[in-house]
Amino acid sequence: LLALGLVALGAFSALRVGSGFLPTMDEGAFVMDYVLPAGTSLAETDRVTAKIDAVLQATPEVVTFTRRTGAELGPAAATQVNTGDIMVRLKPSGERERGIEDVIAEVREQVAEAAPETRVEFVQVLQDVLDDLSGNPRPIEVKLFGEDYAVLRKLAAEVATRIEPLPGLVDLDPGYEGLAPELRFDIDADQARRIGQTPAELAARLDT
Repeated sequence: LLALGLVALGAFSALRVGSGFLPTMDEGAFVMDYVLPAGTSLAETDRVTAKIDAVLQATPEVVTFTRRTGAELGPAAATQVNTGDIMVRLKPSGERERGIEDVIAEVREQVAEAAPETRVEFVQVLQDVLDDLSGNPRPIEVKLFGEDYAVLRKLAAEVATRIEPLPGLVDLDPGYEGLAPELRFDIDADQARRIGQTPAELAARLDT
């Protein structure tokens, strides 16, 4: 009877005690991915992200950081110049009063104020890997499938609006990019010949 009682007590306790693969940890570093509106030039991206640099420089817990634009973590790949990432290293936990989540929360708020046109996402690299291994990945993705991009974009905006108020949700990305601005020239070949130019020569001048 005593053994059965202990088994029952153990089973009851197991149901009441929280569990997980590994507890959330303070790695002392994080990566901040940033995305500016589609079509943003390299010069404008650098100007805006300089404001983010200033925020990090003013954060007392930050020891150092490196910023990359138009590049991704992992194998080399061609990317647009309106996106990039910043690797941030903090002081050892014993030398700072705040945990990494509090530091990230403050940086997130200040970046939103200094560069409101920038979409950012924060992640601790090892924690992200462990979340994937535990079957509880972050960030969480909601995927929509269909043939009409305009309809998908509308639905994505509606879904984002509905889930945005959820407690604990940060760095919400609606999942679509804006349209890149484009300036198009149509050359009148006859008019070009009248001024002694070929369409190819005019196109080269316009490109310059």
